[in-house]
Amino acid sequence: MYNHEFAITDALAKIQVFFDSLQEYESDPRPGTSNIDKPGNRNGQVAAKLRGLKQSVEDLRRVVQDPLSTSSPAAVRQALAVVIEEHIKFSKCVNSFSLIYRLPTEILVIIFELAGRAKRRSELRISCVSRHWRDIAVNTPSLWTKWDAGITPSNDLLPIYFHRSSNLKVDADLRDWEAQTQTSVCQACASEGQTEKYHLASELLELSMHRFRALKISSIITPLATFLERITRTIPSSPIPSFASLTYISINAQLIDSDASPEQDPLLNFYGFQNILSASPNLAVLQLAVWLPNELMDSLSETPCIELPSLVRLCLNEIEDELTESYSSFYMLATLKAPKLRQFECHHTFCSEEAHQLRGAFFMHDGTPRFPSVQELTLNGCGIYHEFEDNIVFFDAVVRAFPNVIDVTLKDTDIGQLGAALNRAIQSSEGGDASDPWPCLRHLSLYRPSGIDLSAICTWLKSRSERIREPQRLSFKVKGPFQDNCKQAVSCLKEMEAYGDLVLEKIDLKELQQSGKDSLDVPDGKENMETA
Repeated sequence: MYNHEFAITDALAKIQVFFDSLQEYESDPRPGTSNIDKPGNRNGQVAAKLRGLKQSVEDLRRVVQDPLSTSSPAAVRQALAVVIEEHIKFSKCVNSFSLIYRLPTEILVIIFELAGRAKRRSELRISCVSRHWRDIAVNTPSLWTKWDAGITPSNDLLPIYFHRSSNLKVDADLRDWEAQTQTSVCQACASEGQTEKYHLASELLELSMHRFRALKISSIITPLATFLERITRTIPSSPIPSFASLTYISINAQLIDSDASPEQDPLLNFYGFQNILSASPNLAVLQLAVWLPNELMDSLSETPCIELPSLVRLCLNEIEDELTESYSSFYMLATLKAPKLRQFECHHTFCSEEAHQLRGAFFMHDGTPRFPSVQELTLNGCGIYHEFEDNIVFFDAVVRAFPNVIDVTLKDTDIGQLGAALNRAIQSSEGGDASDPWPCLRHLSLYRPSGIDLSAICTWLKSRSERIREPQRLSFKVKGPFQDNCKQAVSCLKEMEAYGDLVLEKIDLKELQQSGKDSLDVPDGKENMETA
């Protein structure tokens, strides 16, 4: 008796839910559902299905509510299952009229790929929306080529991405493979009885080496370091480059000597670092933030250069480990040979101890620039406020090290420092016409300058125009806000207009007008000027 009453109550509740959902179709704005009972509707087949389904629900309700009904609980559940099945079929039929379902598969794939750029692992969510979307997502390998930092040995995502990406090139981000504590990944997995997950993930990575298009690694502790060391030792014996597809590498790490003790929990030793770069003949972008011990830095001058024939962009960053002094990325320049390097970016503060190493980093043994092919130069926070003499050495070296630059971007205090270095370079010759330190320069971008910084640039421009016959007219972009001394900055901006084309971005015009900036040719009534 209890089972029968329970089955009836459950059936009535589900019937009411179905009936309410069917009522919504009466006013649904989707094609084929609005005014669905209207005579002459071209979607008459859908209207007929809706009427039939509503009738089935009403019939089932009457049977269940009939006190004289002798239907068993099993019969009630069976009848309810039939209605549920019909409801699912009807929903699929109605959904087929939605715009998103009428799009070609190729367009849906493009939408899914764009969603993947906006949010990590969106392909997993997309594959759970509907059977139609799941079939498209699972059978589109390009959606599964982004192995982000959340895909670690502690979950089962890597095998899914490995198989669904087929044999396409992949972007592997291994920066979060370590556990949240200082316990290694292997130990963490073992404590959960998941040791096999780590071994499986390592095997899948090793099988994917030739498919890596981008690789990001950081200060990962022992297990991944052991894996990287194992694969890097097999690289020299490989008949073909192990990372032939690799075009982008980002390394944020503490490197150690090749003979260091494994108890130090390194990312990988310097030997392995060299092997990874040497096995990447098509590497185009390299981002480095590395720290080396003194014993290794002392031997770099005797290390053979790492050949990077396809490298076009090199970026030096601060190391992410706050407990480590990041004073070593400059030393790595002395180990690289990149004849096609076009873009050089430095977001790295050097220390006074490194000043004497600048020659080896920026110049060859014969004194010629190490990277003469660089045409785009970006400096951001490279000098030291309290080490004036070292700043002079550094920025003077930068001017001489990149003689063929076309586009230069400077931020904050580097603006004034480099302006002074350019002025010293142009004043260095005795008598006659001075040589232009950057004769190919066309574009100069200055971010968040102060009045003093712009003054140094103006001094260089003035001496350049006085000492050089027919100097190249430049294009300036100045992006605010100003750090200080707005009145002096306004005067410098006016002076810069005489030497080139001036573009201002995110400059508060009210602040400029209050500083007596009426002479600059900018539109009135705008608080934030994008282009002047």
